[in-house]
Amino acid sequence: MQKLVSRPTLFQAFTSMRPRSVQLRYYTADPNTPQVIHVADSAAKRINFINSKGGSTAVPQAFRISVDSGGCHGYQYVMGLTKEVNPEEDVIFEKDGAKVVVDKISLDLCHGSTLEFVEELIGSSFQVVGNPKAESSCGCKISFNV
Repeated sequence: MQKLVSRPTLFQAFTSMRPRSVQLRYYTADPNTPQVIHVADSAAKRINFINSKGGSTAVPQAFRISVDSGGCHGYQYVMGLTKEVNPEEDVIFEKDGAKVVVDKISLDLCHGSTLEFVEELIGSSFQVVGNPKAESSCGCKISFNV
């Protein structure tokens, strides 16, 4: 009879007292492919516009993109403004003074994508489009599967 071996959850893996047993090979990117997020002009302009609303004394904020499990297709983009950037964990992309921050694990799931700011009749929003790793995505353009 075969013995079933359970794998630790991602939470258990990061909080384990024995990190040497954690293997995150499935998060590593191809070293020959540069990891990049393209920032469209529309996104850069909107980030700069939001930062200009804070006045000259306000600290400019970066726009953070992260990928979390969930949504209707398995993964979802989580986006928002942040003042916190961890140089060891985050990669910063800049266009026309607008900064976009992506953590290294999320970058592996969305590199090659483009951040756009889209204005439509039903509303306006930031959207990550053209993800080469996404097999399909939801109509809301927030969730995708790999």
